[in-house]
Amino acid sequence: MKRFPKNAHRLFVQTIPDVGSQLEIDAISCRVLRVLRLQDGDEIHLINGRGQYAKAVLTQTKKQSYVARIEHRQTQDFERPRIHLVQGLLKADKADWIVQKTTELGVSSISFVCTRYAVSMKKPKIVERWTKIAQEACRQSGCLYLPNIQYYTSLDFLWEALPKRSYNIICDESATETGLPELLGQISESNTVDLVLAVGPEGGWHEKEILQFHEKSFKSSMLHANILRAETAAVVSVAVATMIVLK
Repeated sequence: MKRFPKNAHRLFVQTIPDVGSQLEIDAISCRVLRVLRLQDGDEIHLINGRGQYAKAVLTQTKKQSYVARIEHRQTQDFERPRIHLVQGLLKADKADWIVQKTTELGVSSISFVCTRYAVSMKKPKIVERWTKIAQEACRQSGCLYLPNIQYYTSLDFLWEALPKRSYNIICDESATETGLPELLGQISESNTVDLVLAVGPEGGWHEKEILQFHEKSFKSSMLHANILRAETAAVVSVAVATMIVLK
């Protein structure tokens, strides 16, 4: 992916206009610029979460508004394979942490699903919250693609949303024979473009849920010899995947 200058000031914006155009910075990003104390002529870098990034120069800095001129704009193709995380729903703060960290790692989508051992949430408000967290994670990390974040009230609604051609792995603490790196190593030998990783909630997967995943061609994998917290397992599985399949 694109690597920004080490000390680049990055902003997440909804739209990046053509080169030479003026862009009025939104209120949230204005707060970032005020904290950074940037002035006219200072350089900033923009990300829109859809693969576009741009270099811009501030042309107007006021207390309540900032305007920047686009100097350069480019689009970066998404790296293959795409990595999709299916996550059993966790408590709000832990789910927030997963969104932040896996976005920084470049995950393509995050599908939270309410399972036997999970507590349900109010869907519209929580998805909006997660999206804002992901936008900030893109800005902080320089990730050019914003993950698609969804919340499903049961596994029955999840299946249709999964990629049609993918290599599917469920992290299962009861699996003791095959580790995640071993399964991930098989992806280069298969004709697939996507990877789906399923990680259980705080109480783990119910045995009937594991059977459902197996019926959908998910392979069970041991993630670690120790029992990891759900939020740790999610980040570790995505990190291992990015190191192996995106190397």
